[in-house]
Amino acid sequence: MSGRDHYGKPSNESYGFNMASGKQSDRSTSWTIVLATFILMFLSPHGFAQESRPEEVATSSLEVAQSSSTKLVKVENALLKTLEATTLSAEVAGRIAELNLQEGQRVKSNQMLGKVNDRSAKLQLQQAKTAMARARLKSKSDIELRLAESRTEVSKNELDRSIAANTRIEDTFPLKEVERLKLIHKTNLLEVERAQHDRRIGEFEIIQSEDLFRSAEELVERHLIKSPVDGLVVSIRKRVGEWVEPGAEVVQIVNLDRLRIEGFIPATLALEVAVDGKAVATLFRGKQEIRREARVVFVSPDVNPSTGQVRVFLELSNADSSLSPGLRAEVAIPIQEPNQP
Repeated sequence: MSGRDHYGKPSNESYGFNMASGKQSDRSTSWTIVLATFILMFLSPHGFAQESRPEEVATSSLEVAQSSSTKLVKVENALLKTLEATTLSAEVAGRIAELNLQEGQRVKSNQMLGKVNDRSAKLQLQQAKTAMARARLKSKSDIELRLAESRTEVSKNELDRSIAANTRIEDTFPLKEVERLKLIHKTNLLEVERAQHDRRIGEFEIIQSEDLFRSAEELVERHLIKSPVDGLVVSIRKRVGEWVEPGAEVVQIVNLDRLRIEGFIPATLALEVAVDGKAVATLFRGKQEIRREARVVFVSPDVNPSTGQVRVFLELSNADSSLSPGLRAEVAIPIQEPNQP
């Protein structure tokens, strides 16, 4: 029911509405709604932010807060690449006898993947093994030395008896016979020296035979195709039965546990980006966005004269193998701005 003023005209005060201040009341209502909205945002743990995806890394180090003393350096043309790509090549010529792998297979370091025909190499190994055993057996034997020493002792006794007999009775043994006995004794002494010398040579023969055995072992080993790293087989260039020459590419393996982001930053900011510093990388896989922590590992000192930029490398973990080389990336590197006076 409308009231009336003291002039008898209808009044809207009973409805709580003042005609003269109607617009002002509308603005007050709008500001009240806005204020309530911001209070709700402040009380909410996420505000109006989009819900985090499961693959995003929820670590405090990824929460880069841009404050008055921190700014972000954006890495341009950032692309995810492999850090370690290994191509296995044949070390010897021959026909591939075994190749126990396929594309997409994960392999471990020192795992045998196949081999080149090694029958000839194994035969050489067996011969070297026999020669080594023979040299060791010969070195242990002292028969020649003991035989030479026995002959020397006998010849010395004969010479001593002839000299003693001639001392008692002159010319019991003719001079020619005495000289012959002396020559025999001297020859036997040389036989002893030769036997001792042969034993020393035998020690070197053992060393030589062991070296030949290890060389034959190494030759057999070179016929094997082993993975030098942990990784994923991405390419097989040769198949069983094909002939290969030394240096021919057989298998390519990439390590996906750690990947590299390559990009460019302005040369004017290069000195402010610290090697081993942290960064935030957002990688795009279709419509998905994956956030990871990255580490700066290299800032090139060479400036591109046409763009005024320098190359920068960052590394990130991919232990779960969720990332693939070739993904586009957006990277922000936080740096501290100098305090303004």
